[in-house]
Amino acid sequence: MRRIACTLLLLLHLSPGATFAFPPQQSPPDPSEVTSDVASSVVSEVIADADEELMGPPVELVPPADPLEPIRALLVELKFEQALAQLELLLDDAAALSPETTFAALELRSQTFAALGEFDSALADYRQLLMFNPGWRPDRTATPKKAMSRYEDLRDEMIGTIELALTPEEAFVVLDGVALGVATAPLELLAGEHLIRVESGGHDSFEERLEVLPGKSQTIEVDLIPNARTVIFRTEPAGVEVWVDGAAQGMTRRDEAFVGIGEAPAEIVIENLPLGEHRFELRKDCYRTESIVEDLHVDLLDRQPQRYDTFRMIESYVPIQPQADLVGAQISIDGAPAETLPTEALLACPGPREVVVRLADRTVWKERIEVREGPAILLEVAARPNLAWVATEAPQRELDRFMERVNRFDLAPPTSADPSSLSWWQSLSLPSEIDLAIAPARSTRRGLEGLDGGWWLYSPLLRRLVRVEDLPHERPNWSRPEWGWQLIPAPSDEQARAVVLSVTAGGAAERAGIVPSSRLLRLDGSLEQADPIDVEWVTLEGERKSAKLEPKLSPRWIDPRPTPTGAEPSWRAAWAVVDAATGGEGAPHALANLALLVEAYGDVRLAATSWGRVQLNRDAGLGAGTVQYYLGRTLQRLGDEAGAIAAFRRAAALGGSAHHDSGPPIAPAARDRLTDLGEAP
Repeated sequence: MRRIACTLLLLLHLSPGATFAFPPQQSPPDPSEVTSDVASSVVSEVIADADEELMGPPVELVPPADPLEPIRALLVELKFEQALAQLELLLDDAAALSPETTFAALELRSQTFAALGEFDSALADYRQLLMFNPGWRPDRTATPKKAMSRYEDLRDEMIGTIELALTPEEAFVVLDGVALGVATAPLELLAGEHLIRVESGGHDSFEERLEVLPGKSQTIEVDLIPNARTVIFRTEPAGVEVWVDGAAQGMTRRDEAFVGIGEAPAEIVIENLPLGEHRFELRKDCYRTESIVEDLHVDLLDRQPQRYDTFRMIESYVPIQPQADLVGAQISIDGAPAETLPTEALLACPGPREVVVRLADRTVWKERIEVREGPAILLEVAARPNLAWVATEAPQRELDRFMERVNRFDLAPPTSADPSSLSWWQSLSLPSEIDLAIAPARSTRRGLEGLDGGWWLYSPLLRRLVRVEDLPHERPNWSRPEWGWQLIPAPSDEQARAVVLSVTAGGAAERAGIVPSSRLLRLDGSLEQADPIDVEWVTLEGERKSAKLEPKLSPRWIDPRPTPTGAEPSWRAAWAVVDAATGGEGAPHALANLALLVEAYGDVRLAATSWGRVQLNRDAGLGAGTVQYYLGRTLQRLGDEAGAIAAFRRAAALGGSAHHDSGPPIAPAARDRLTDLGEAP
């Protein structure tokens, strides 16, 4: 009895918290926590022995986490029969136990049976334990030799061993649907049929049913067939993007933990690239793109990654020659200032580049271009208006011609956007350099989503919002051709197209020999364009003559009337701002047209400021006197009578004409204004 007790105490000391792992073929039951009867009885005894007066009111006690603890306590007290009885009760309700608790209870019972010499009972528990875990073994130091011998005989009847020889060695093993991972040690399994699956990236998977023989050790060789290969690229310098078949794979980098002479090589590892033909491209800003086409294959005797010799990238720059009449403008590429215009050429790296030209604190030209290696790129740079595209989607294709005439800035509309509301546009924080803003017109009809046709066009300068179906794309012209004649329609019974009413001295008509009362028979060309025209006419004497007329260009000031529809006023105002800001011969006339526009749309103060900036040295036609007349008119509207009187006096003295060079004289109109103001002309 003493020897049995010592053995049991040793077993309890060695395995109070026995654990195990389920074999691949065993699916563990769904565990639930319950309180065993044994644990409940122990708690009841503790409560019964306590002093009721000291205990106070009943409290709910938490049962022990491990239901085997009370049984181990019985074994320590040498109460073997009670311990076995409690184990029987516990295992009878095994469905309520966790798999770990069931396994620990079986192991404790088998150890108790073995210590008591009840080897048949211990053998029955050994069988169940091996069913749970084929790799389980009793502790030899605490198990009698007879019990150990029976265990080994049983194991030879139930368990077989397989050893996997895998290529590649890091292959992943799945046995009977349970992932084992990388299996480097022999697998002990229940005898019988098992399904094994071996997988590895870049290889065809292997799957087979195998028969495990009891008491035998088998070696299973699995050589996976590659279907891909890892490739390694090295580059100088680092930071080179590697593309495979048009898809970016990352960029080459140096290993910061590199220990050695010099710098670590810059490389990228592309895992398990499918076999076959691939196109590889190596890209880096300001370097020539390297491209190769390779038929990737793998040798079964050499599965090492495919390494390519180091690609030494060659720097590459392309000359860009801006063609622009914008002296002093700053040109930048991708946000980096480059040159001041005029310049013969500047260098840009291949690839998509954004070129921006700024003058007078505003963007006057911007465009995204594709820079490719080859001859110099000629850029036709001309100032144009700045447009805000206020929408989440890209502009529709029908806007292409319009967008080619503006510098587009994309602005995301706020959630509560209402492009049909003028007040919403006025509250929108548009950049100060924006000349126009546009948004798609959306349907307001219930149940209809999407575009309803057309666009909302907003002019921040005119504070004008219109819905338009068509948008202009022709640049406004601040000059008009002067032909030096006045025409009236010819009578309907004549073959002539028109009759010359009068001829301006020194004009194109007089130089060609056309006189009043001549009848025009043919006119090839447009009187609205500045191109020469061919004319044929009949004199009063009946003589037929012909000539080519070349017009004189005269400034054109358009005195607009506000219109609630159409894009033309907003378009003309945007271009007037651009042409006035960028200077040049037509800048004063663009500024004059801008003044006329803003005054027509209610901003008289800005009109007066604009007229004050118009500088003209011309005496005849649209000249300094015309400017002073319009300035006086706006000052009079603002209530500045003194300023208006001074301007009208200058207009009366300087003279000039209105609307165009051949328009009505300005001096009489200025004197009439002075009379209205109570001043002597």
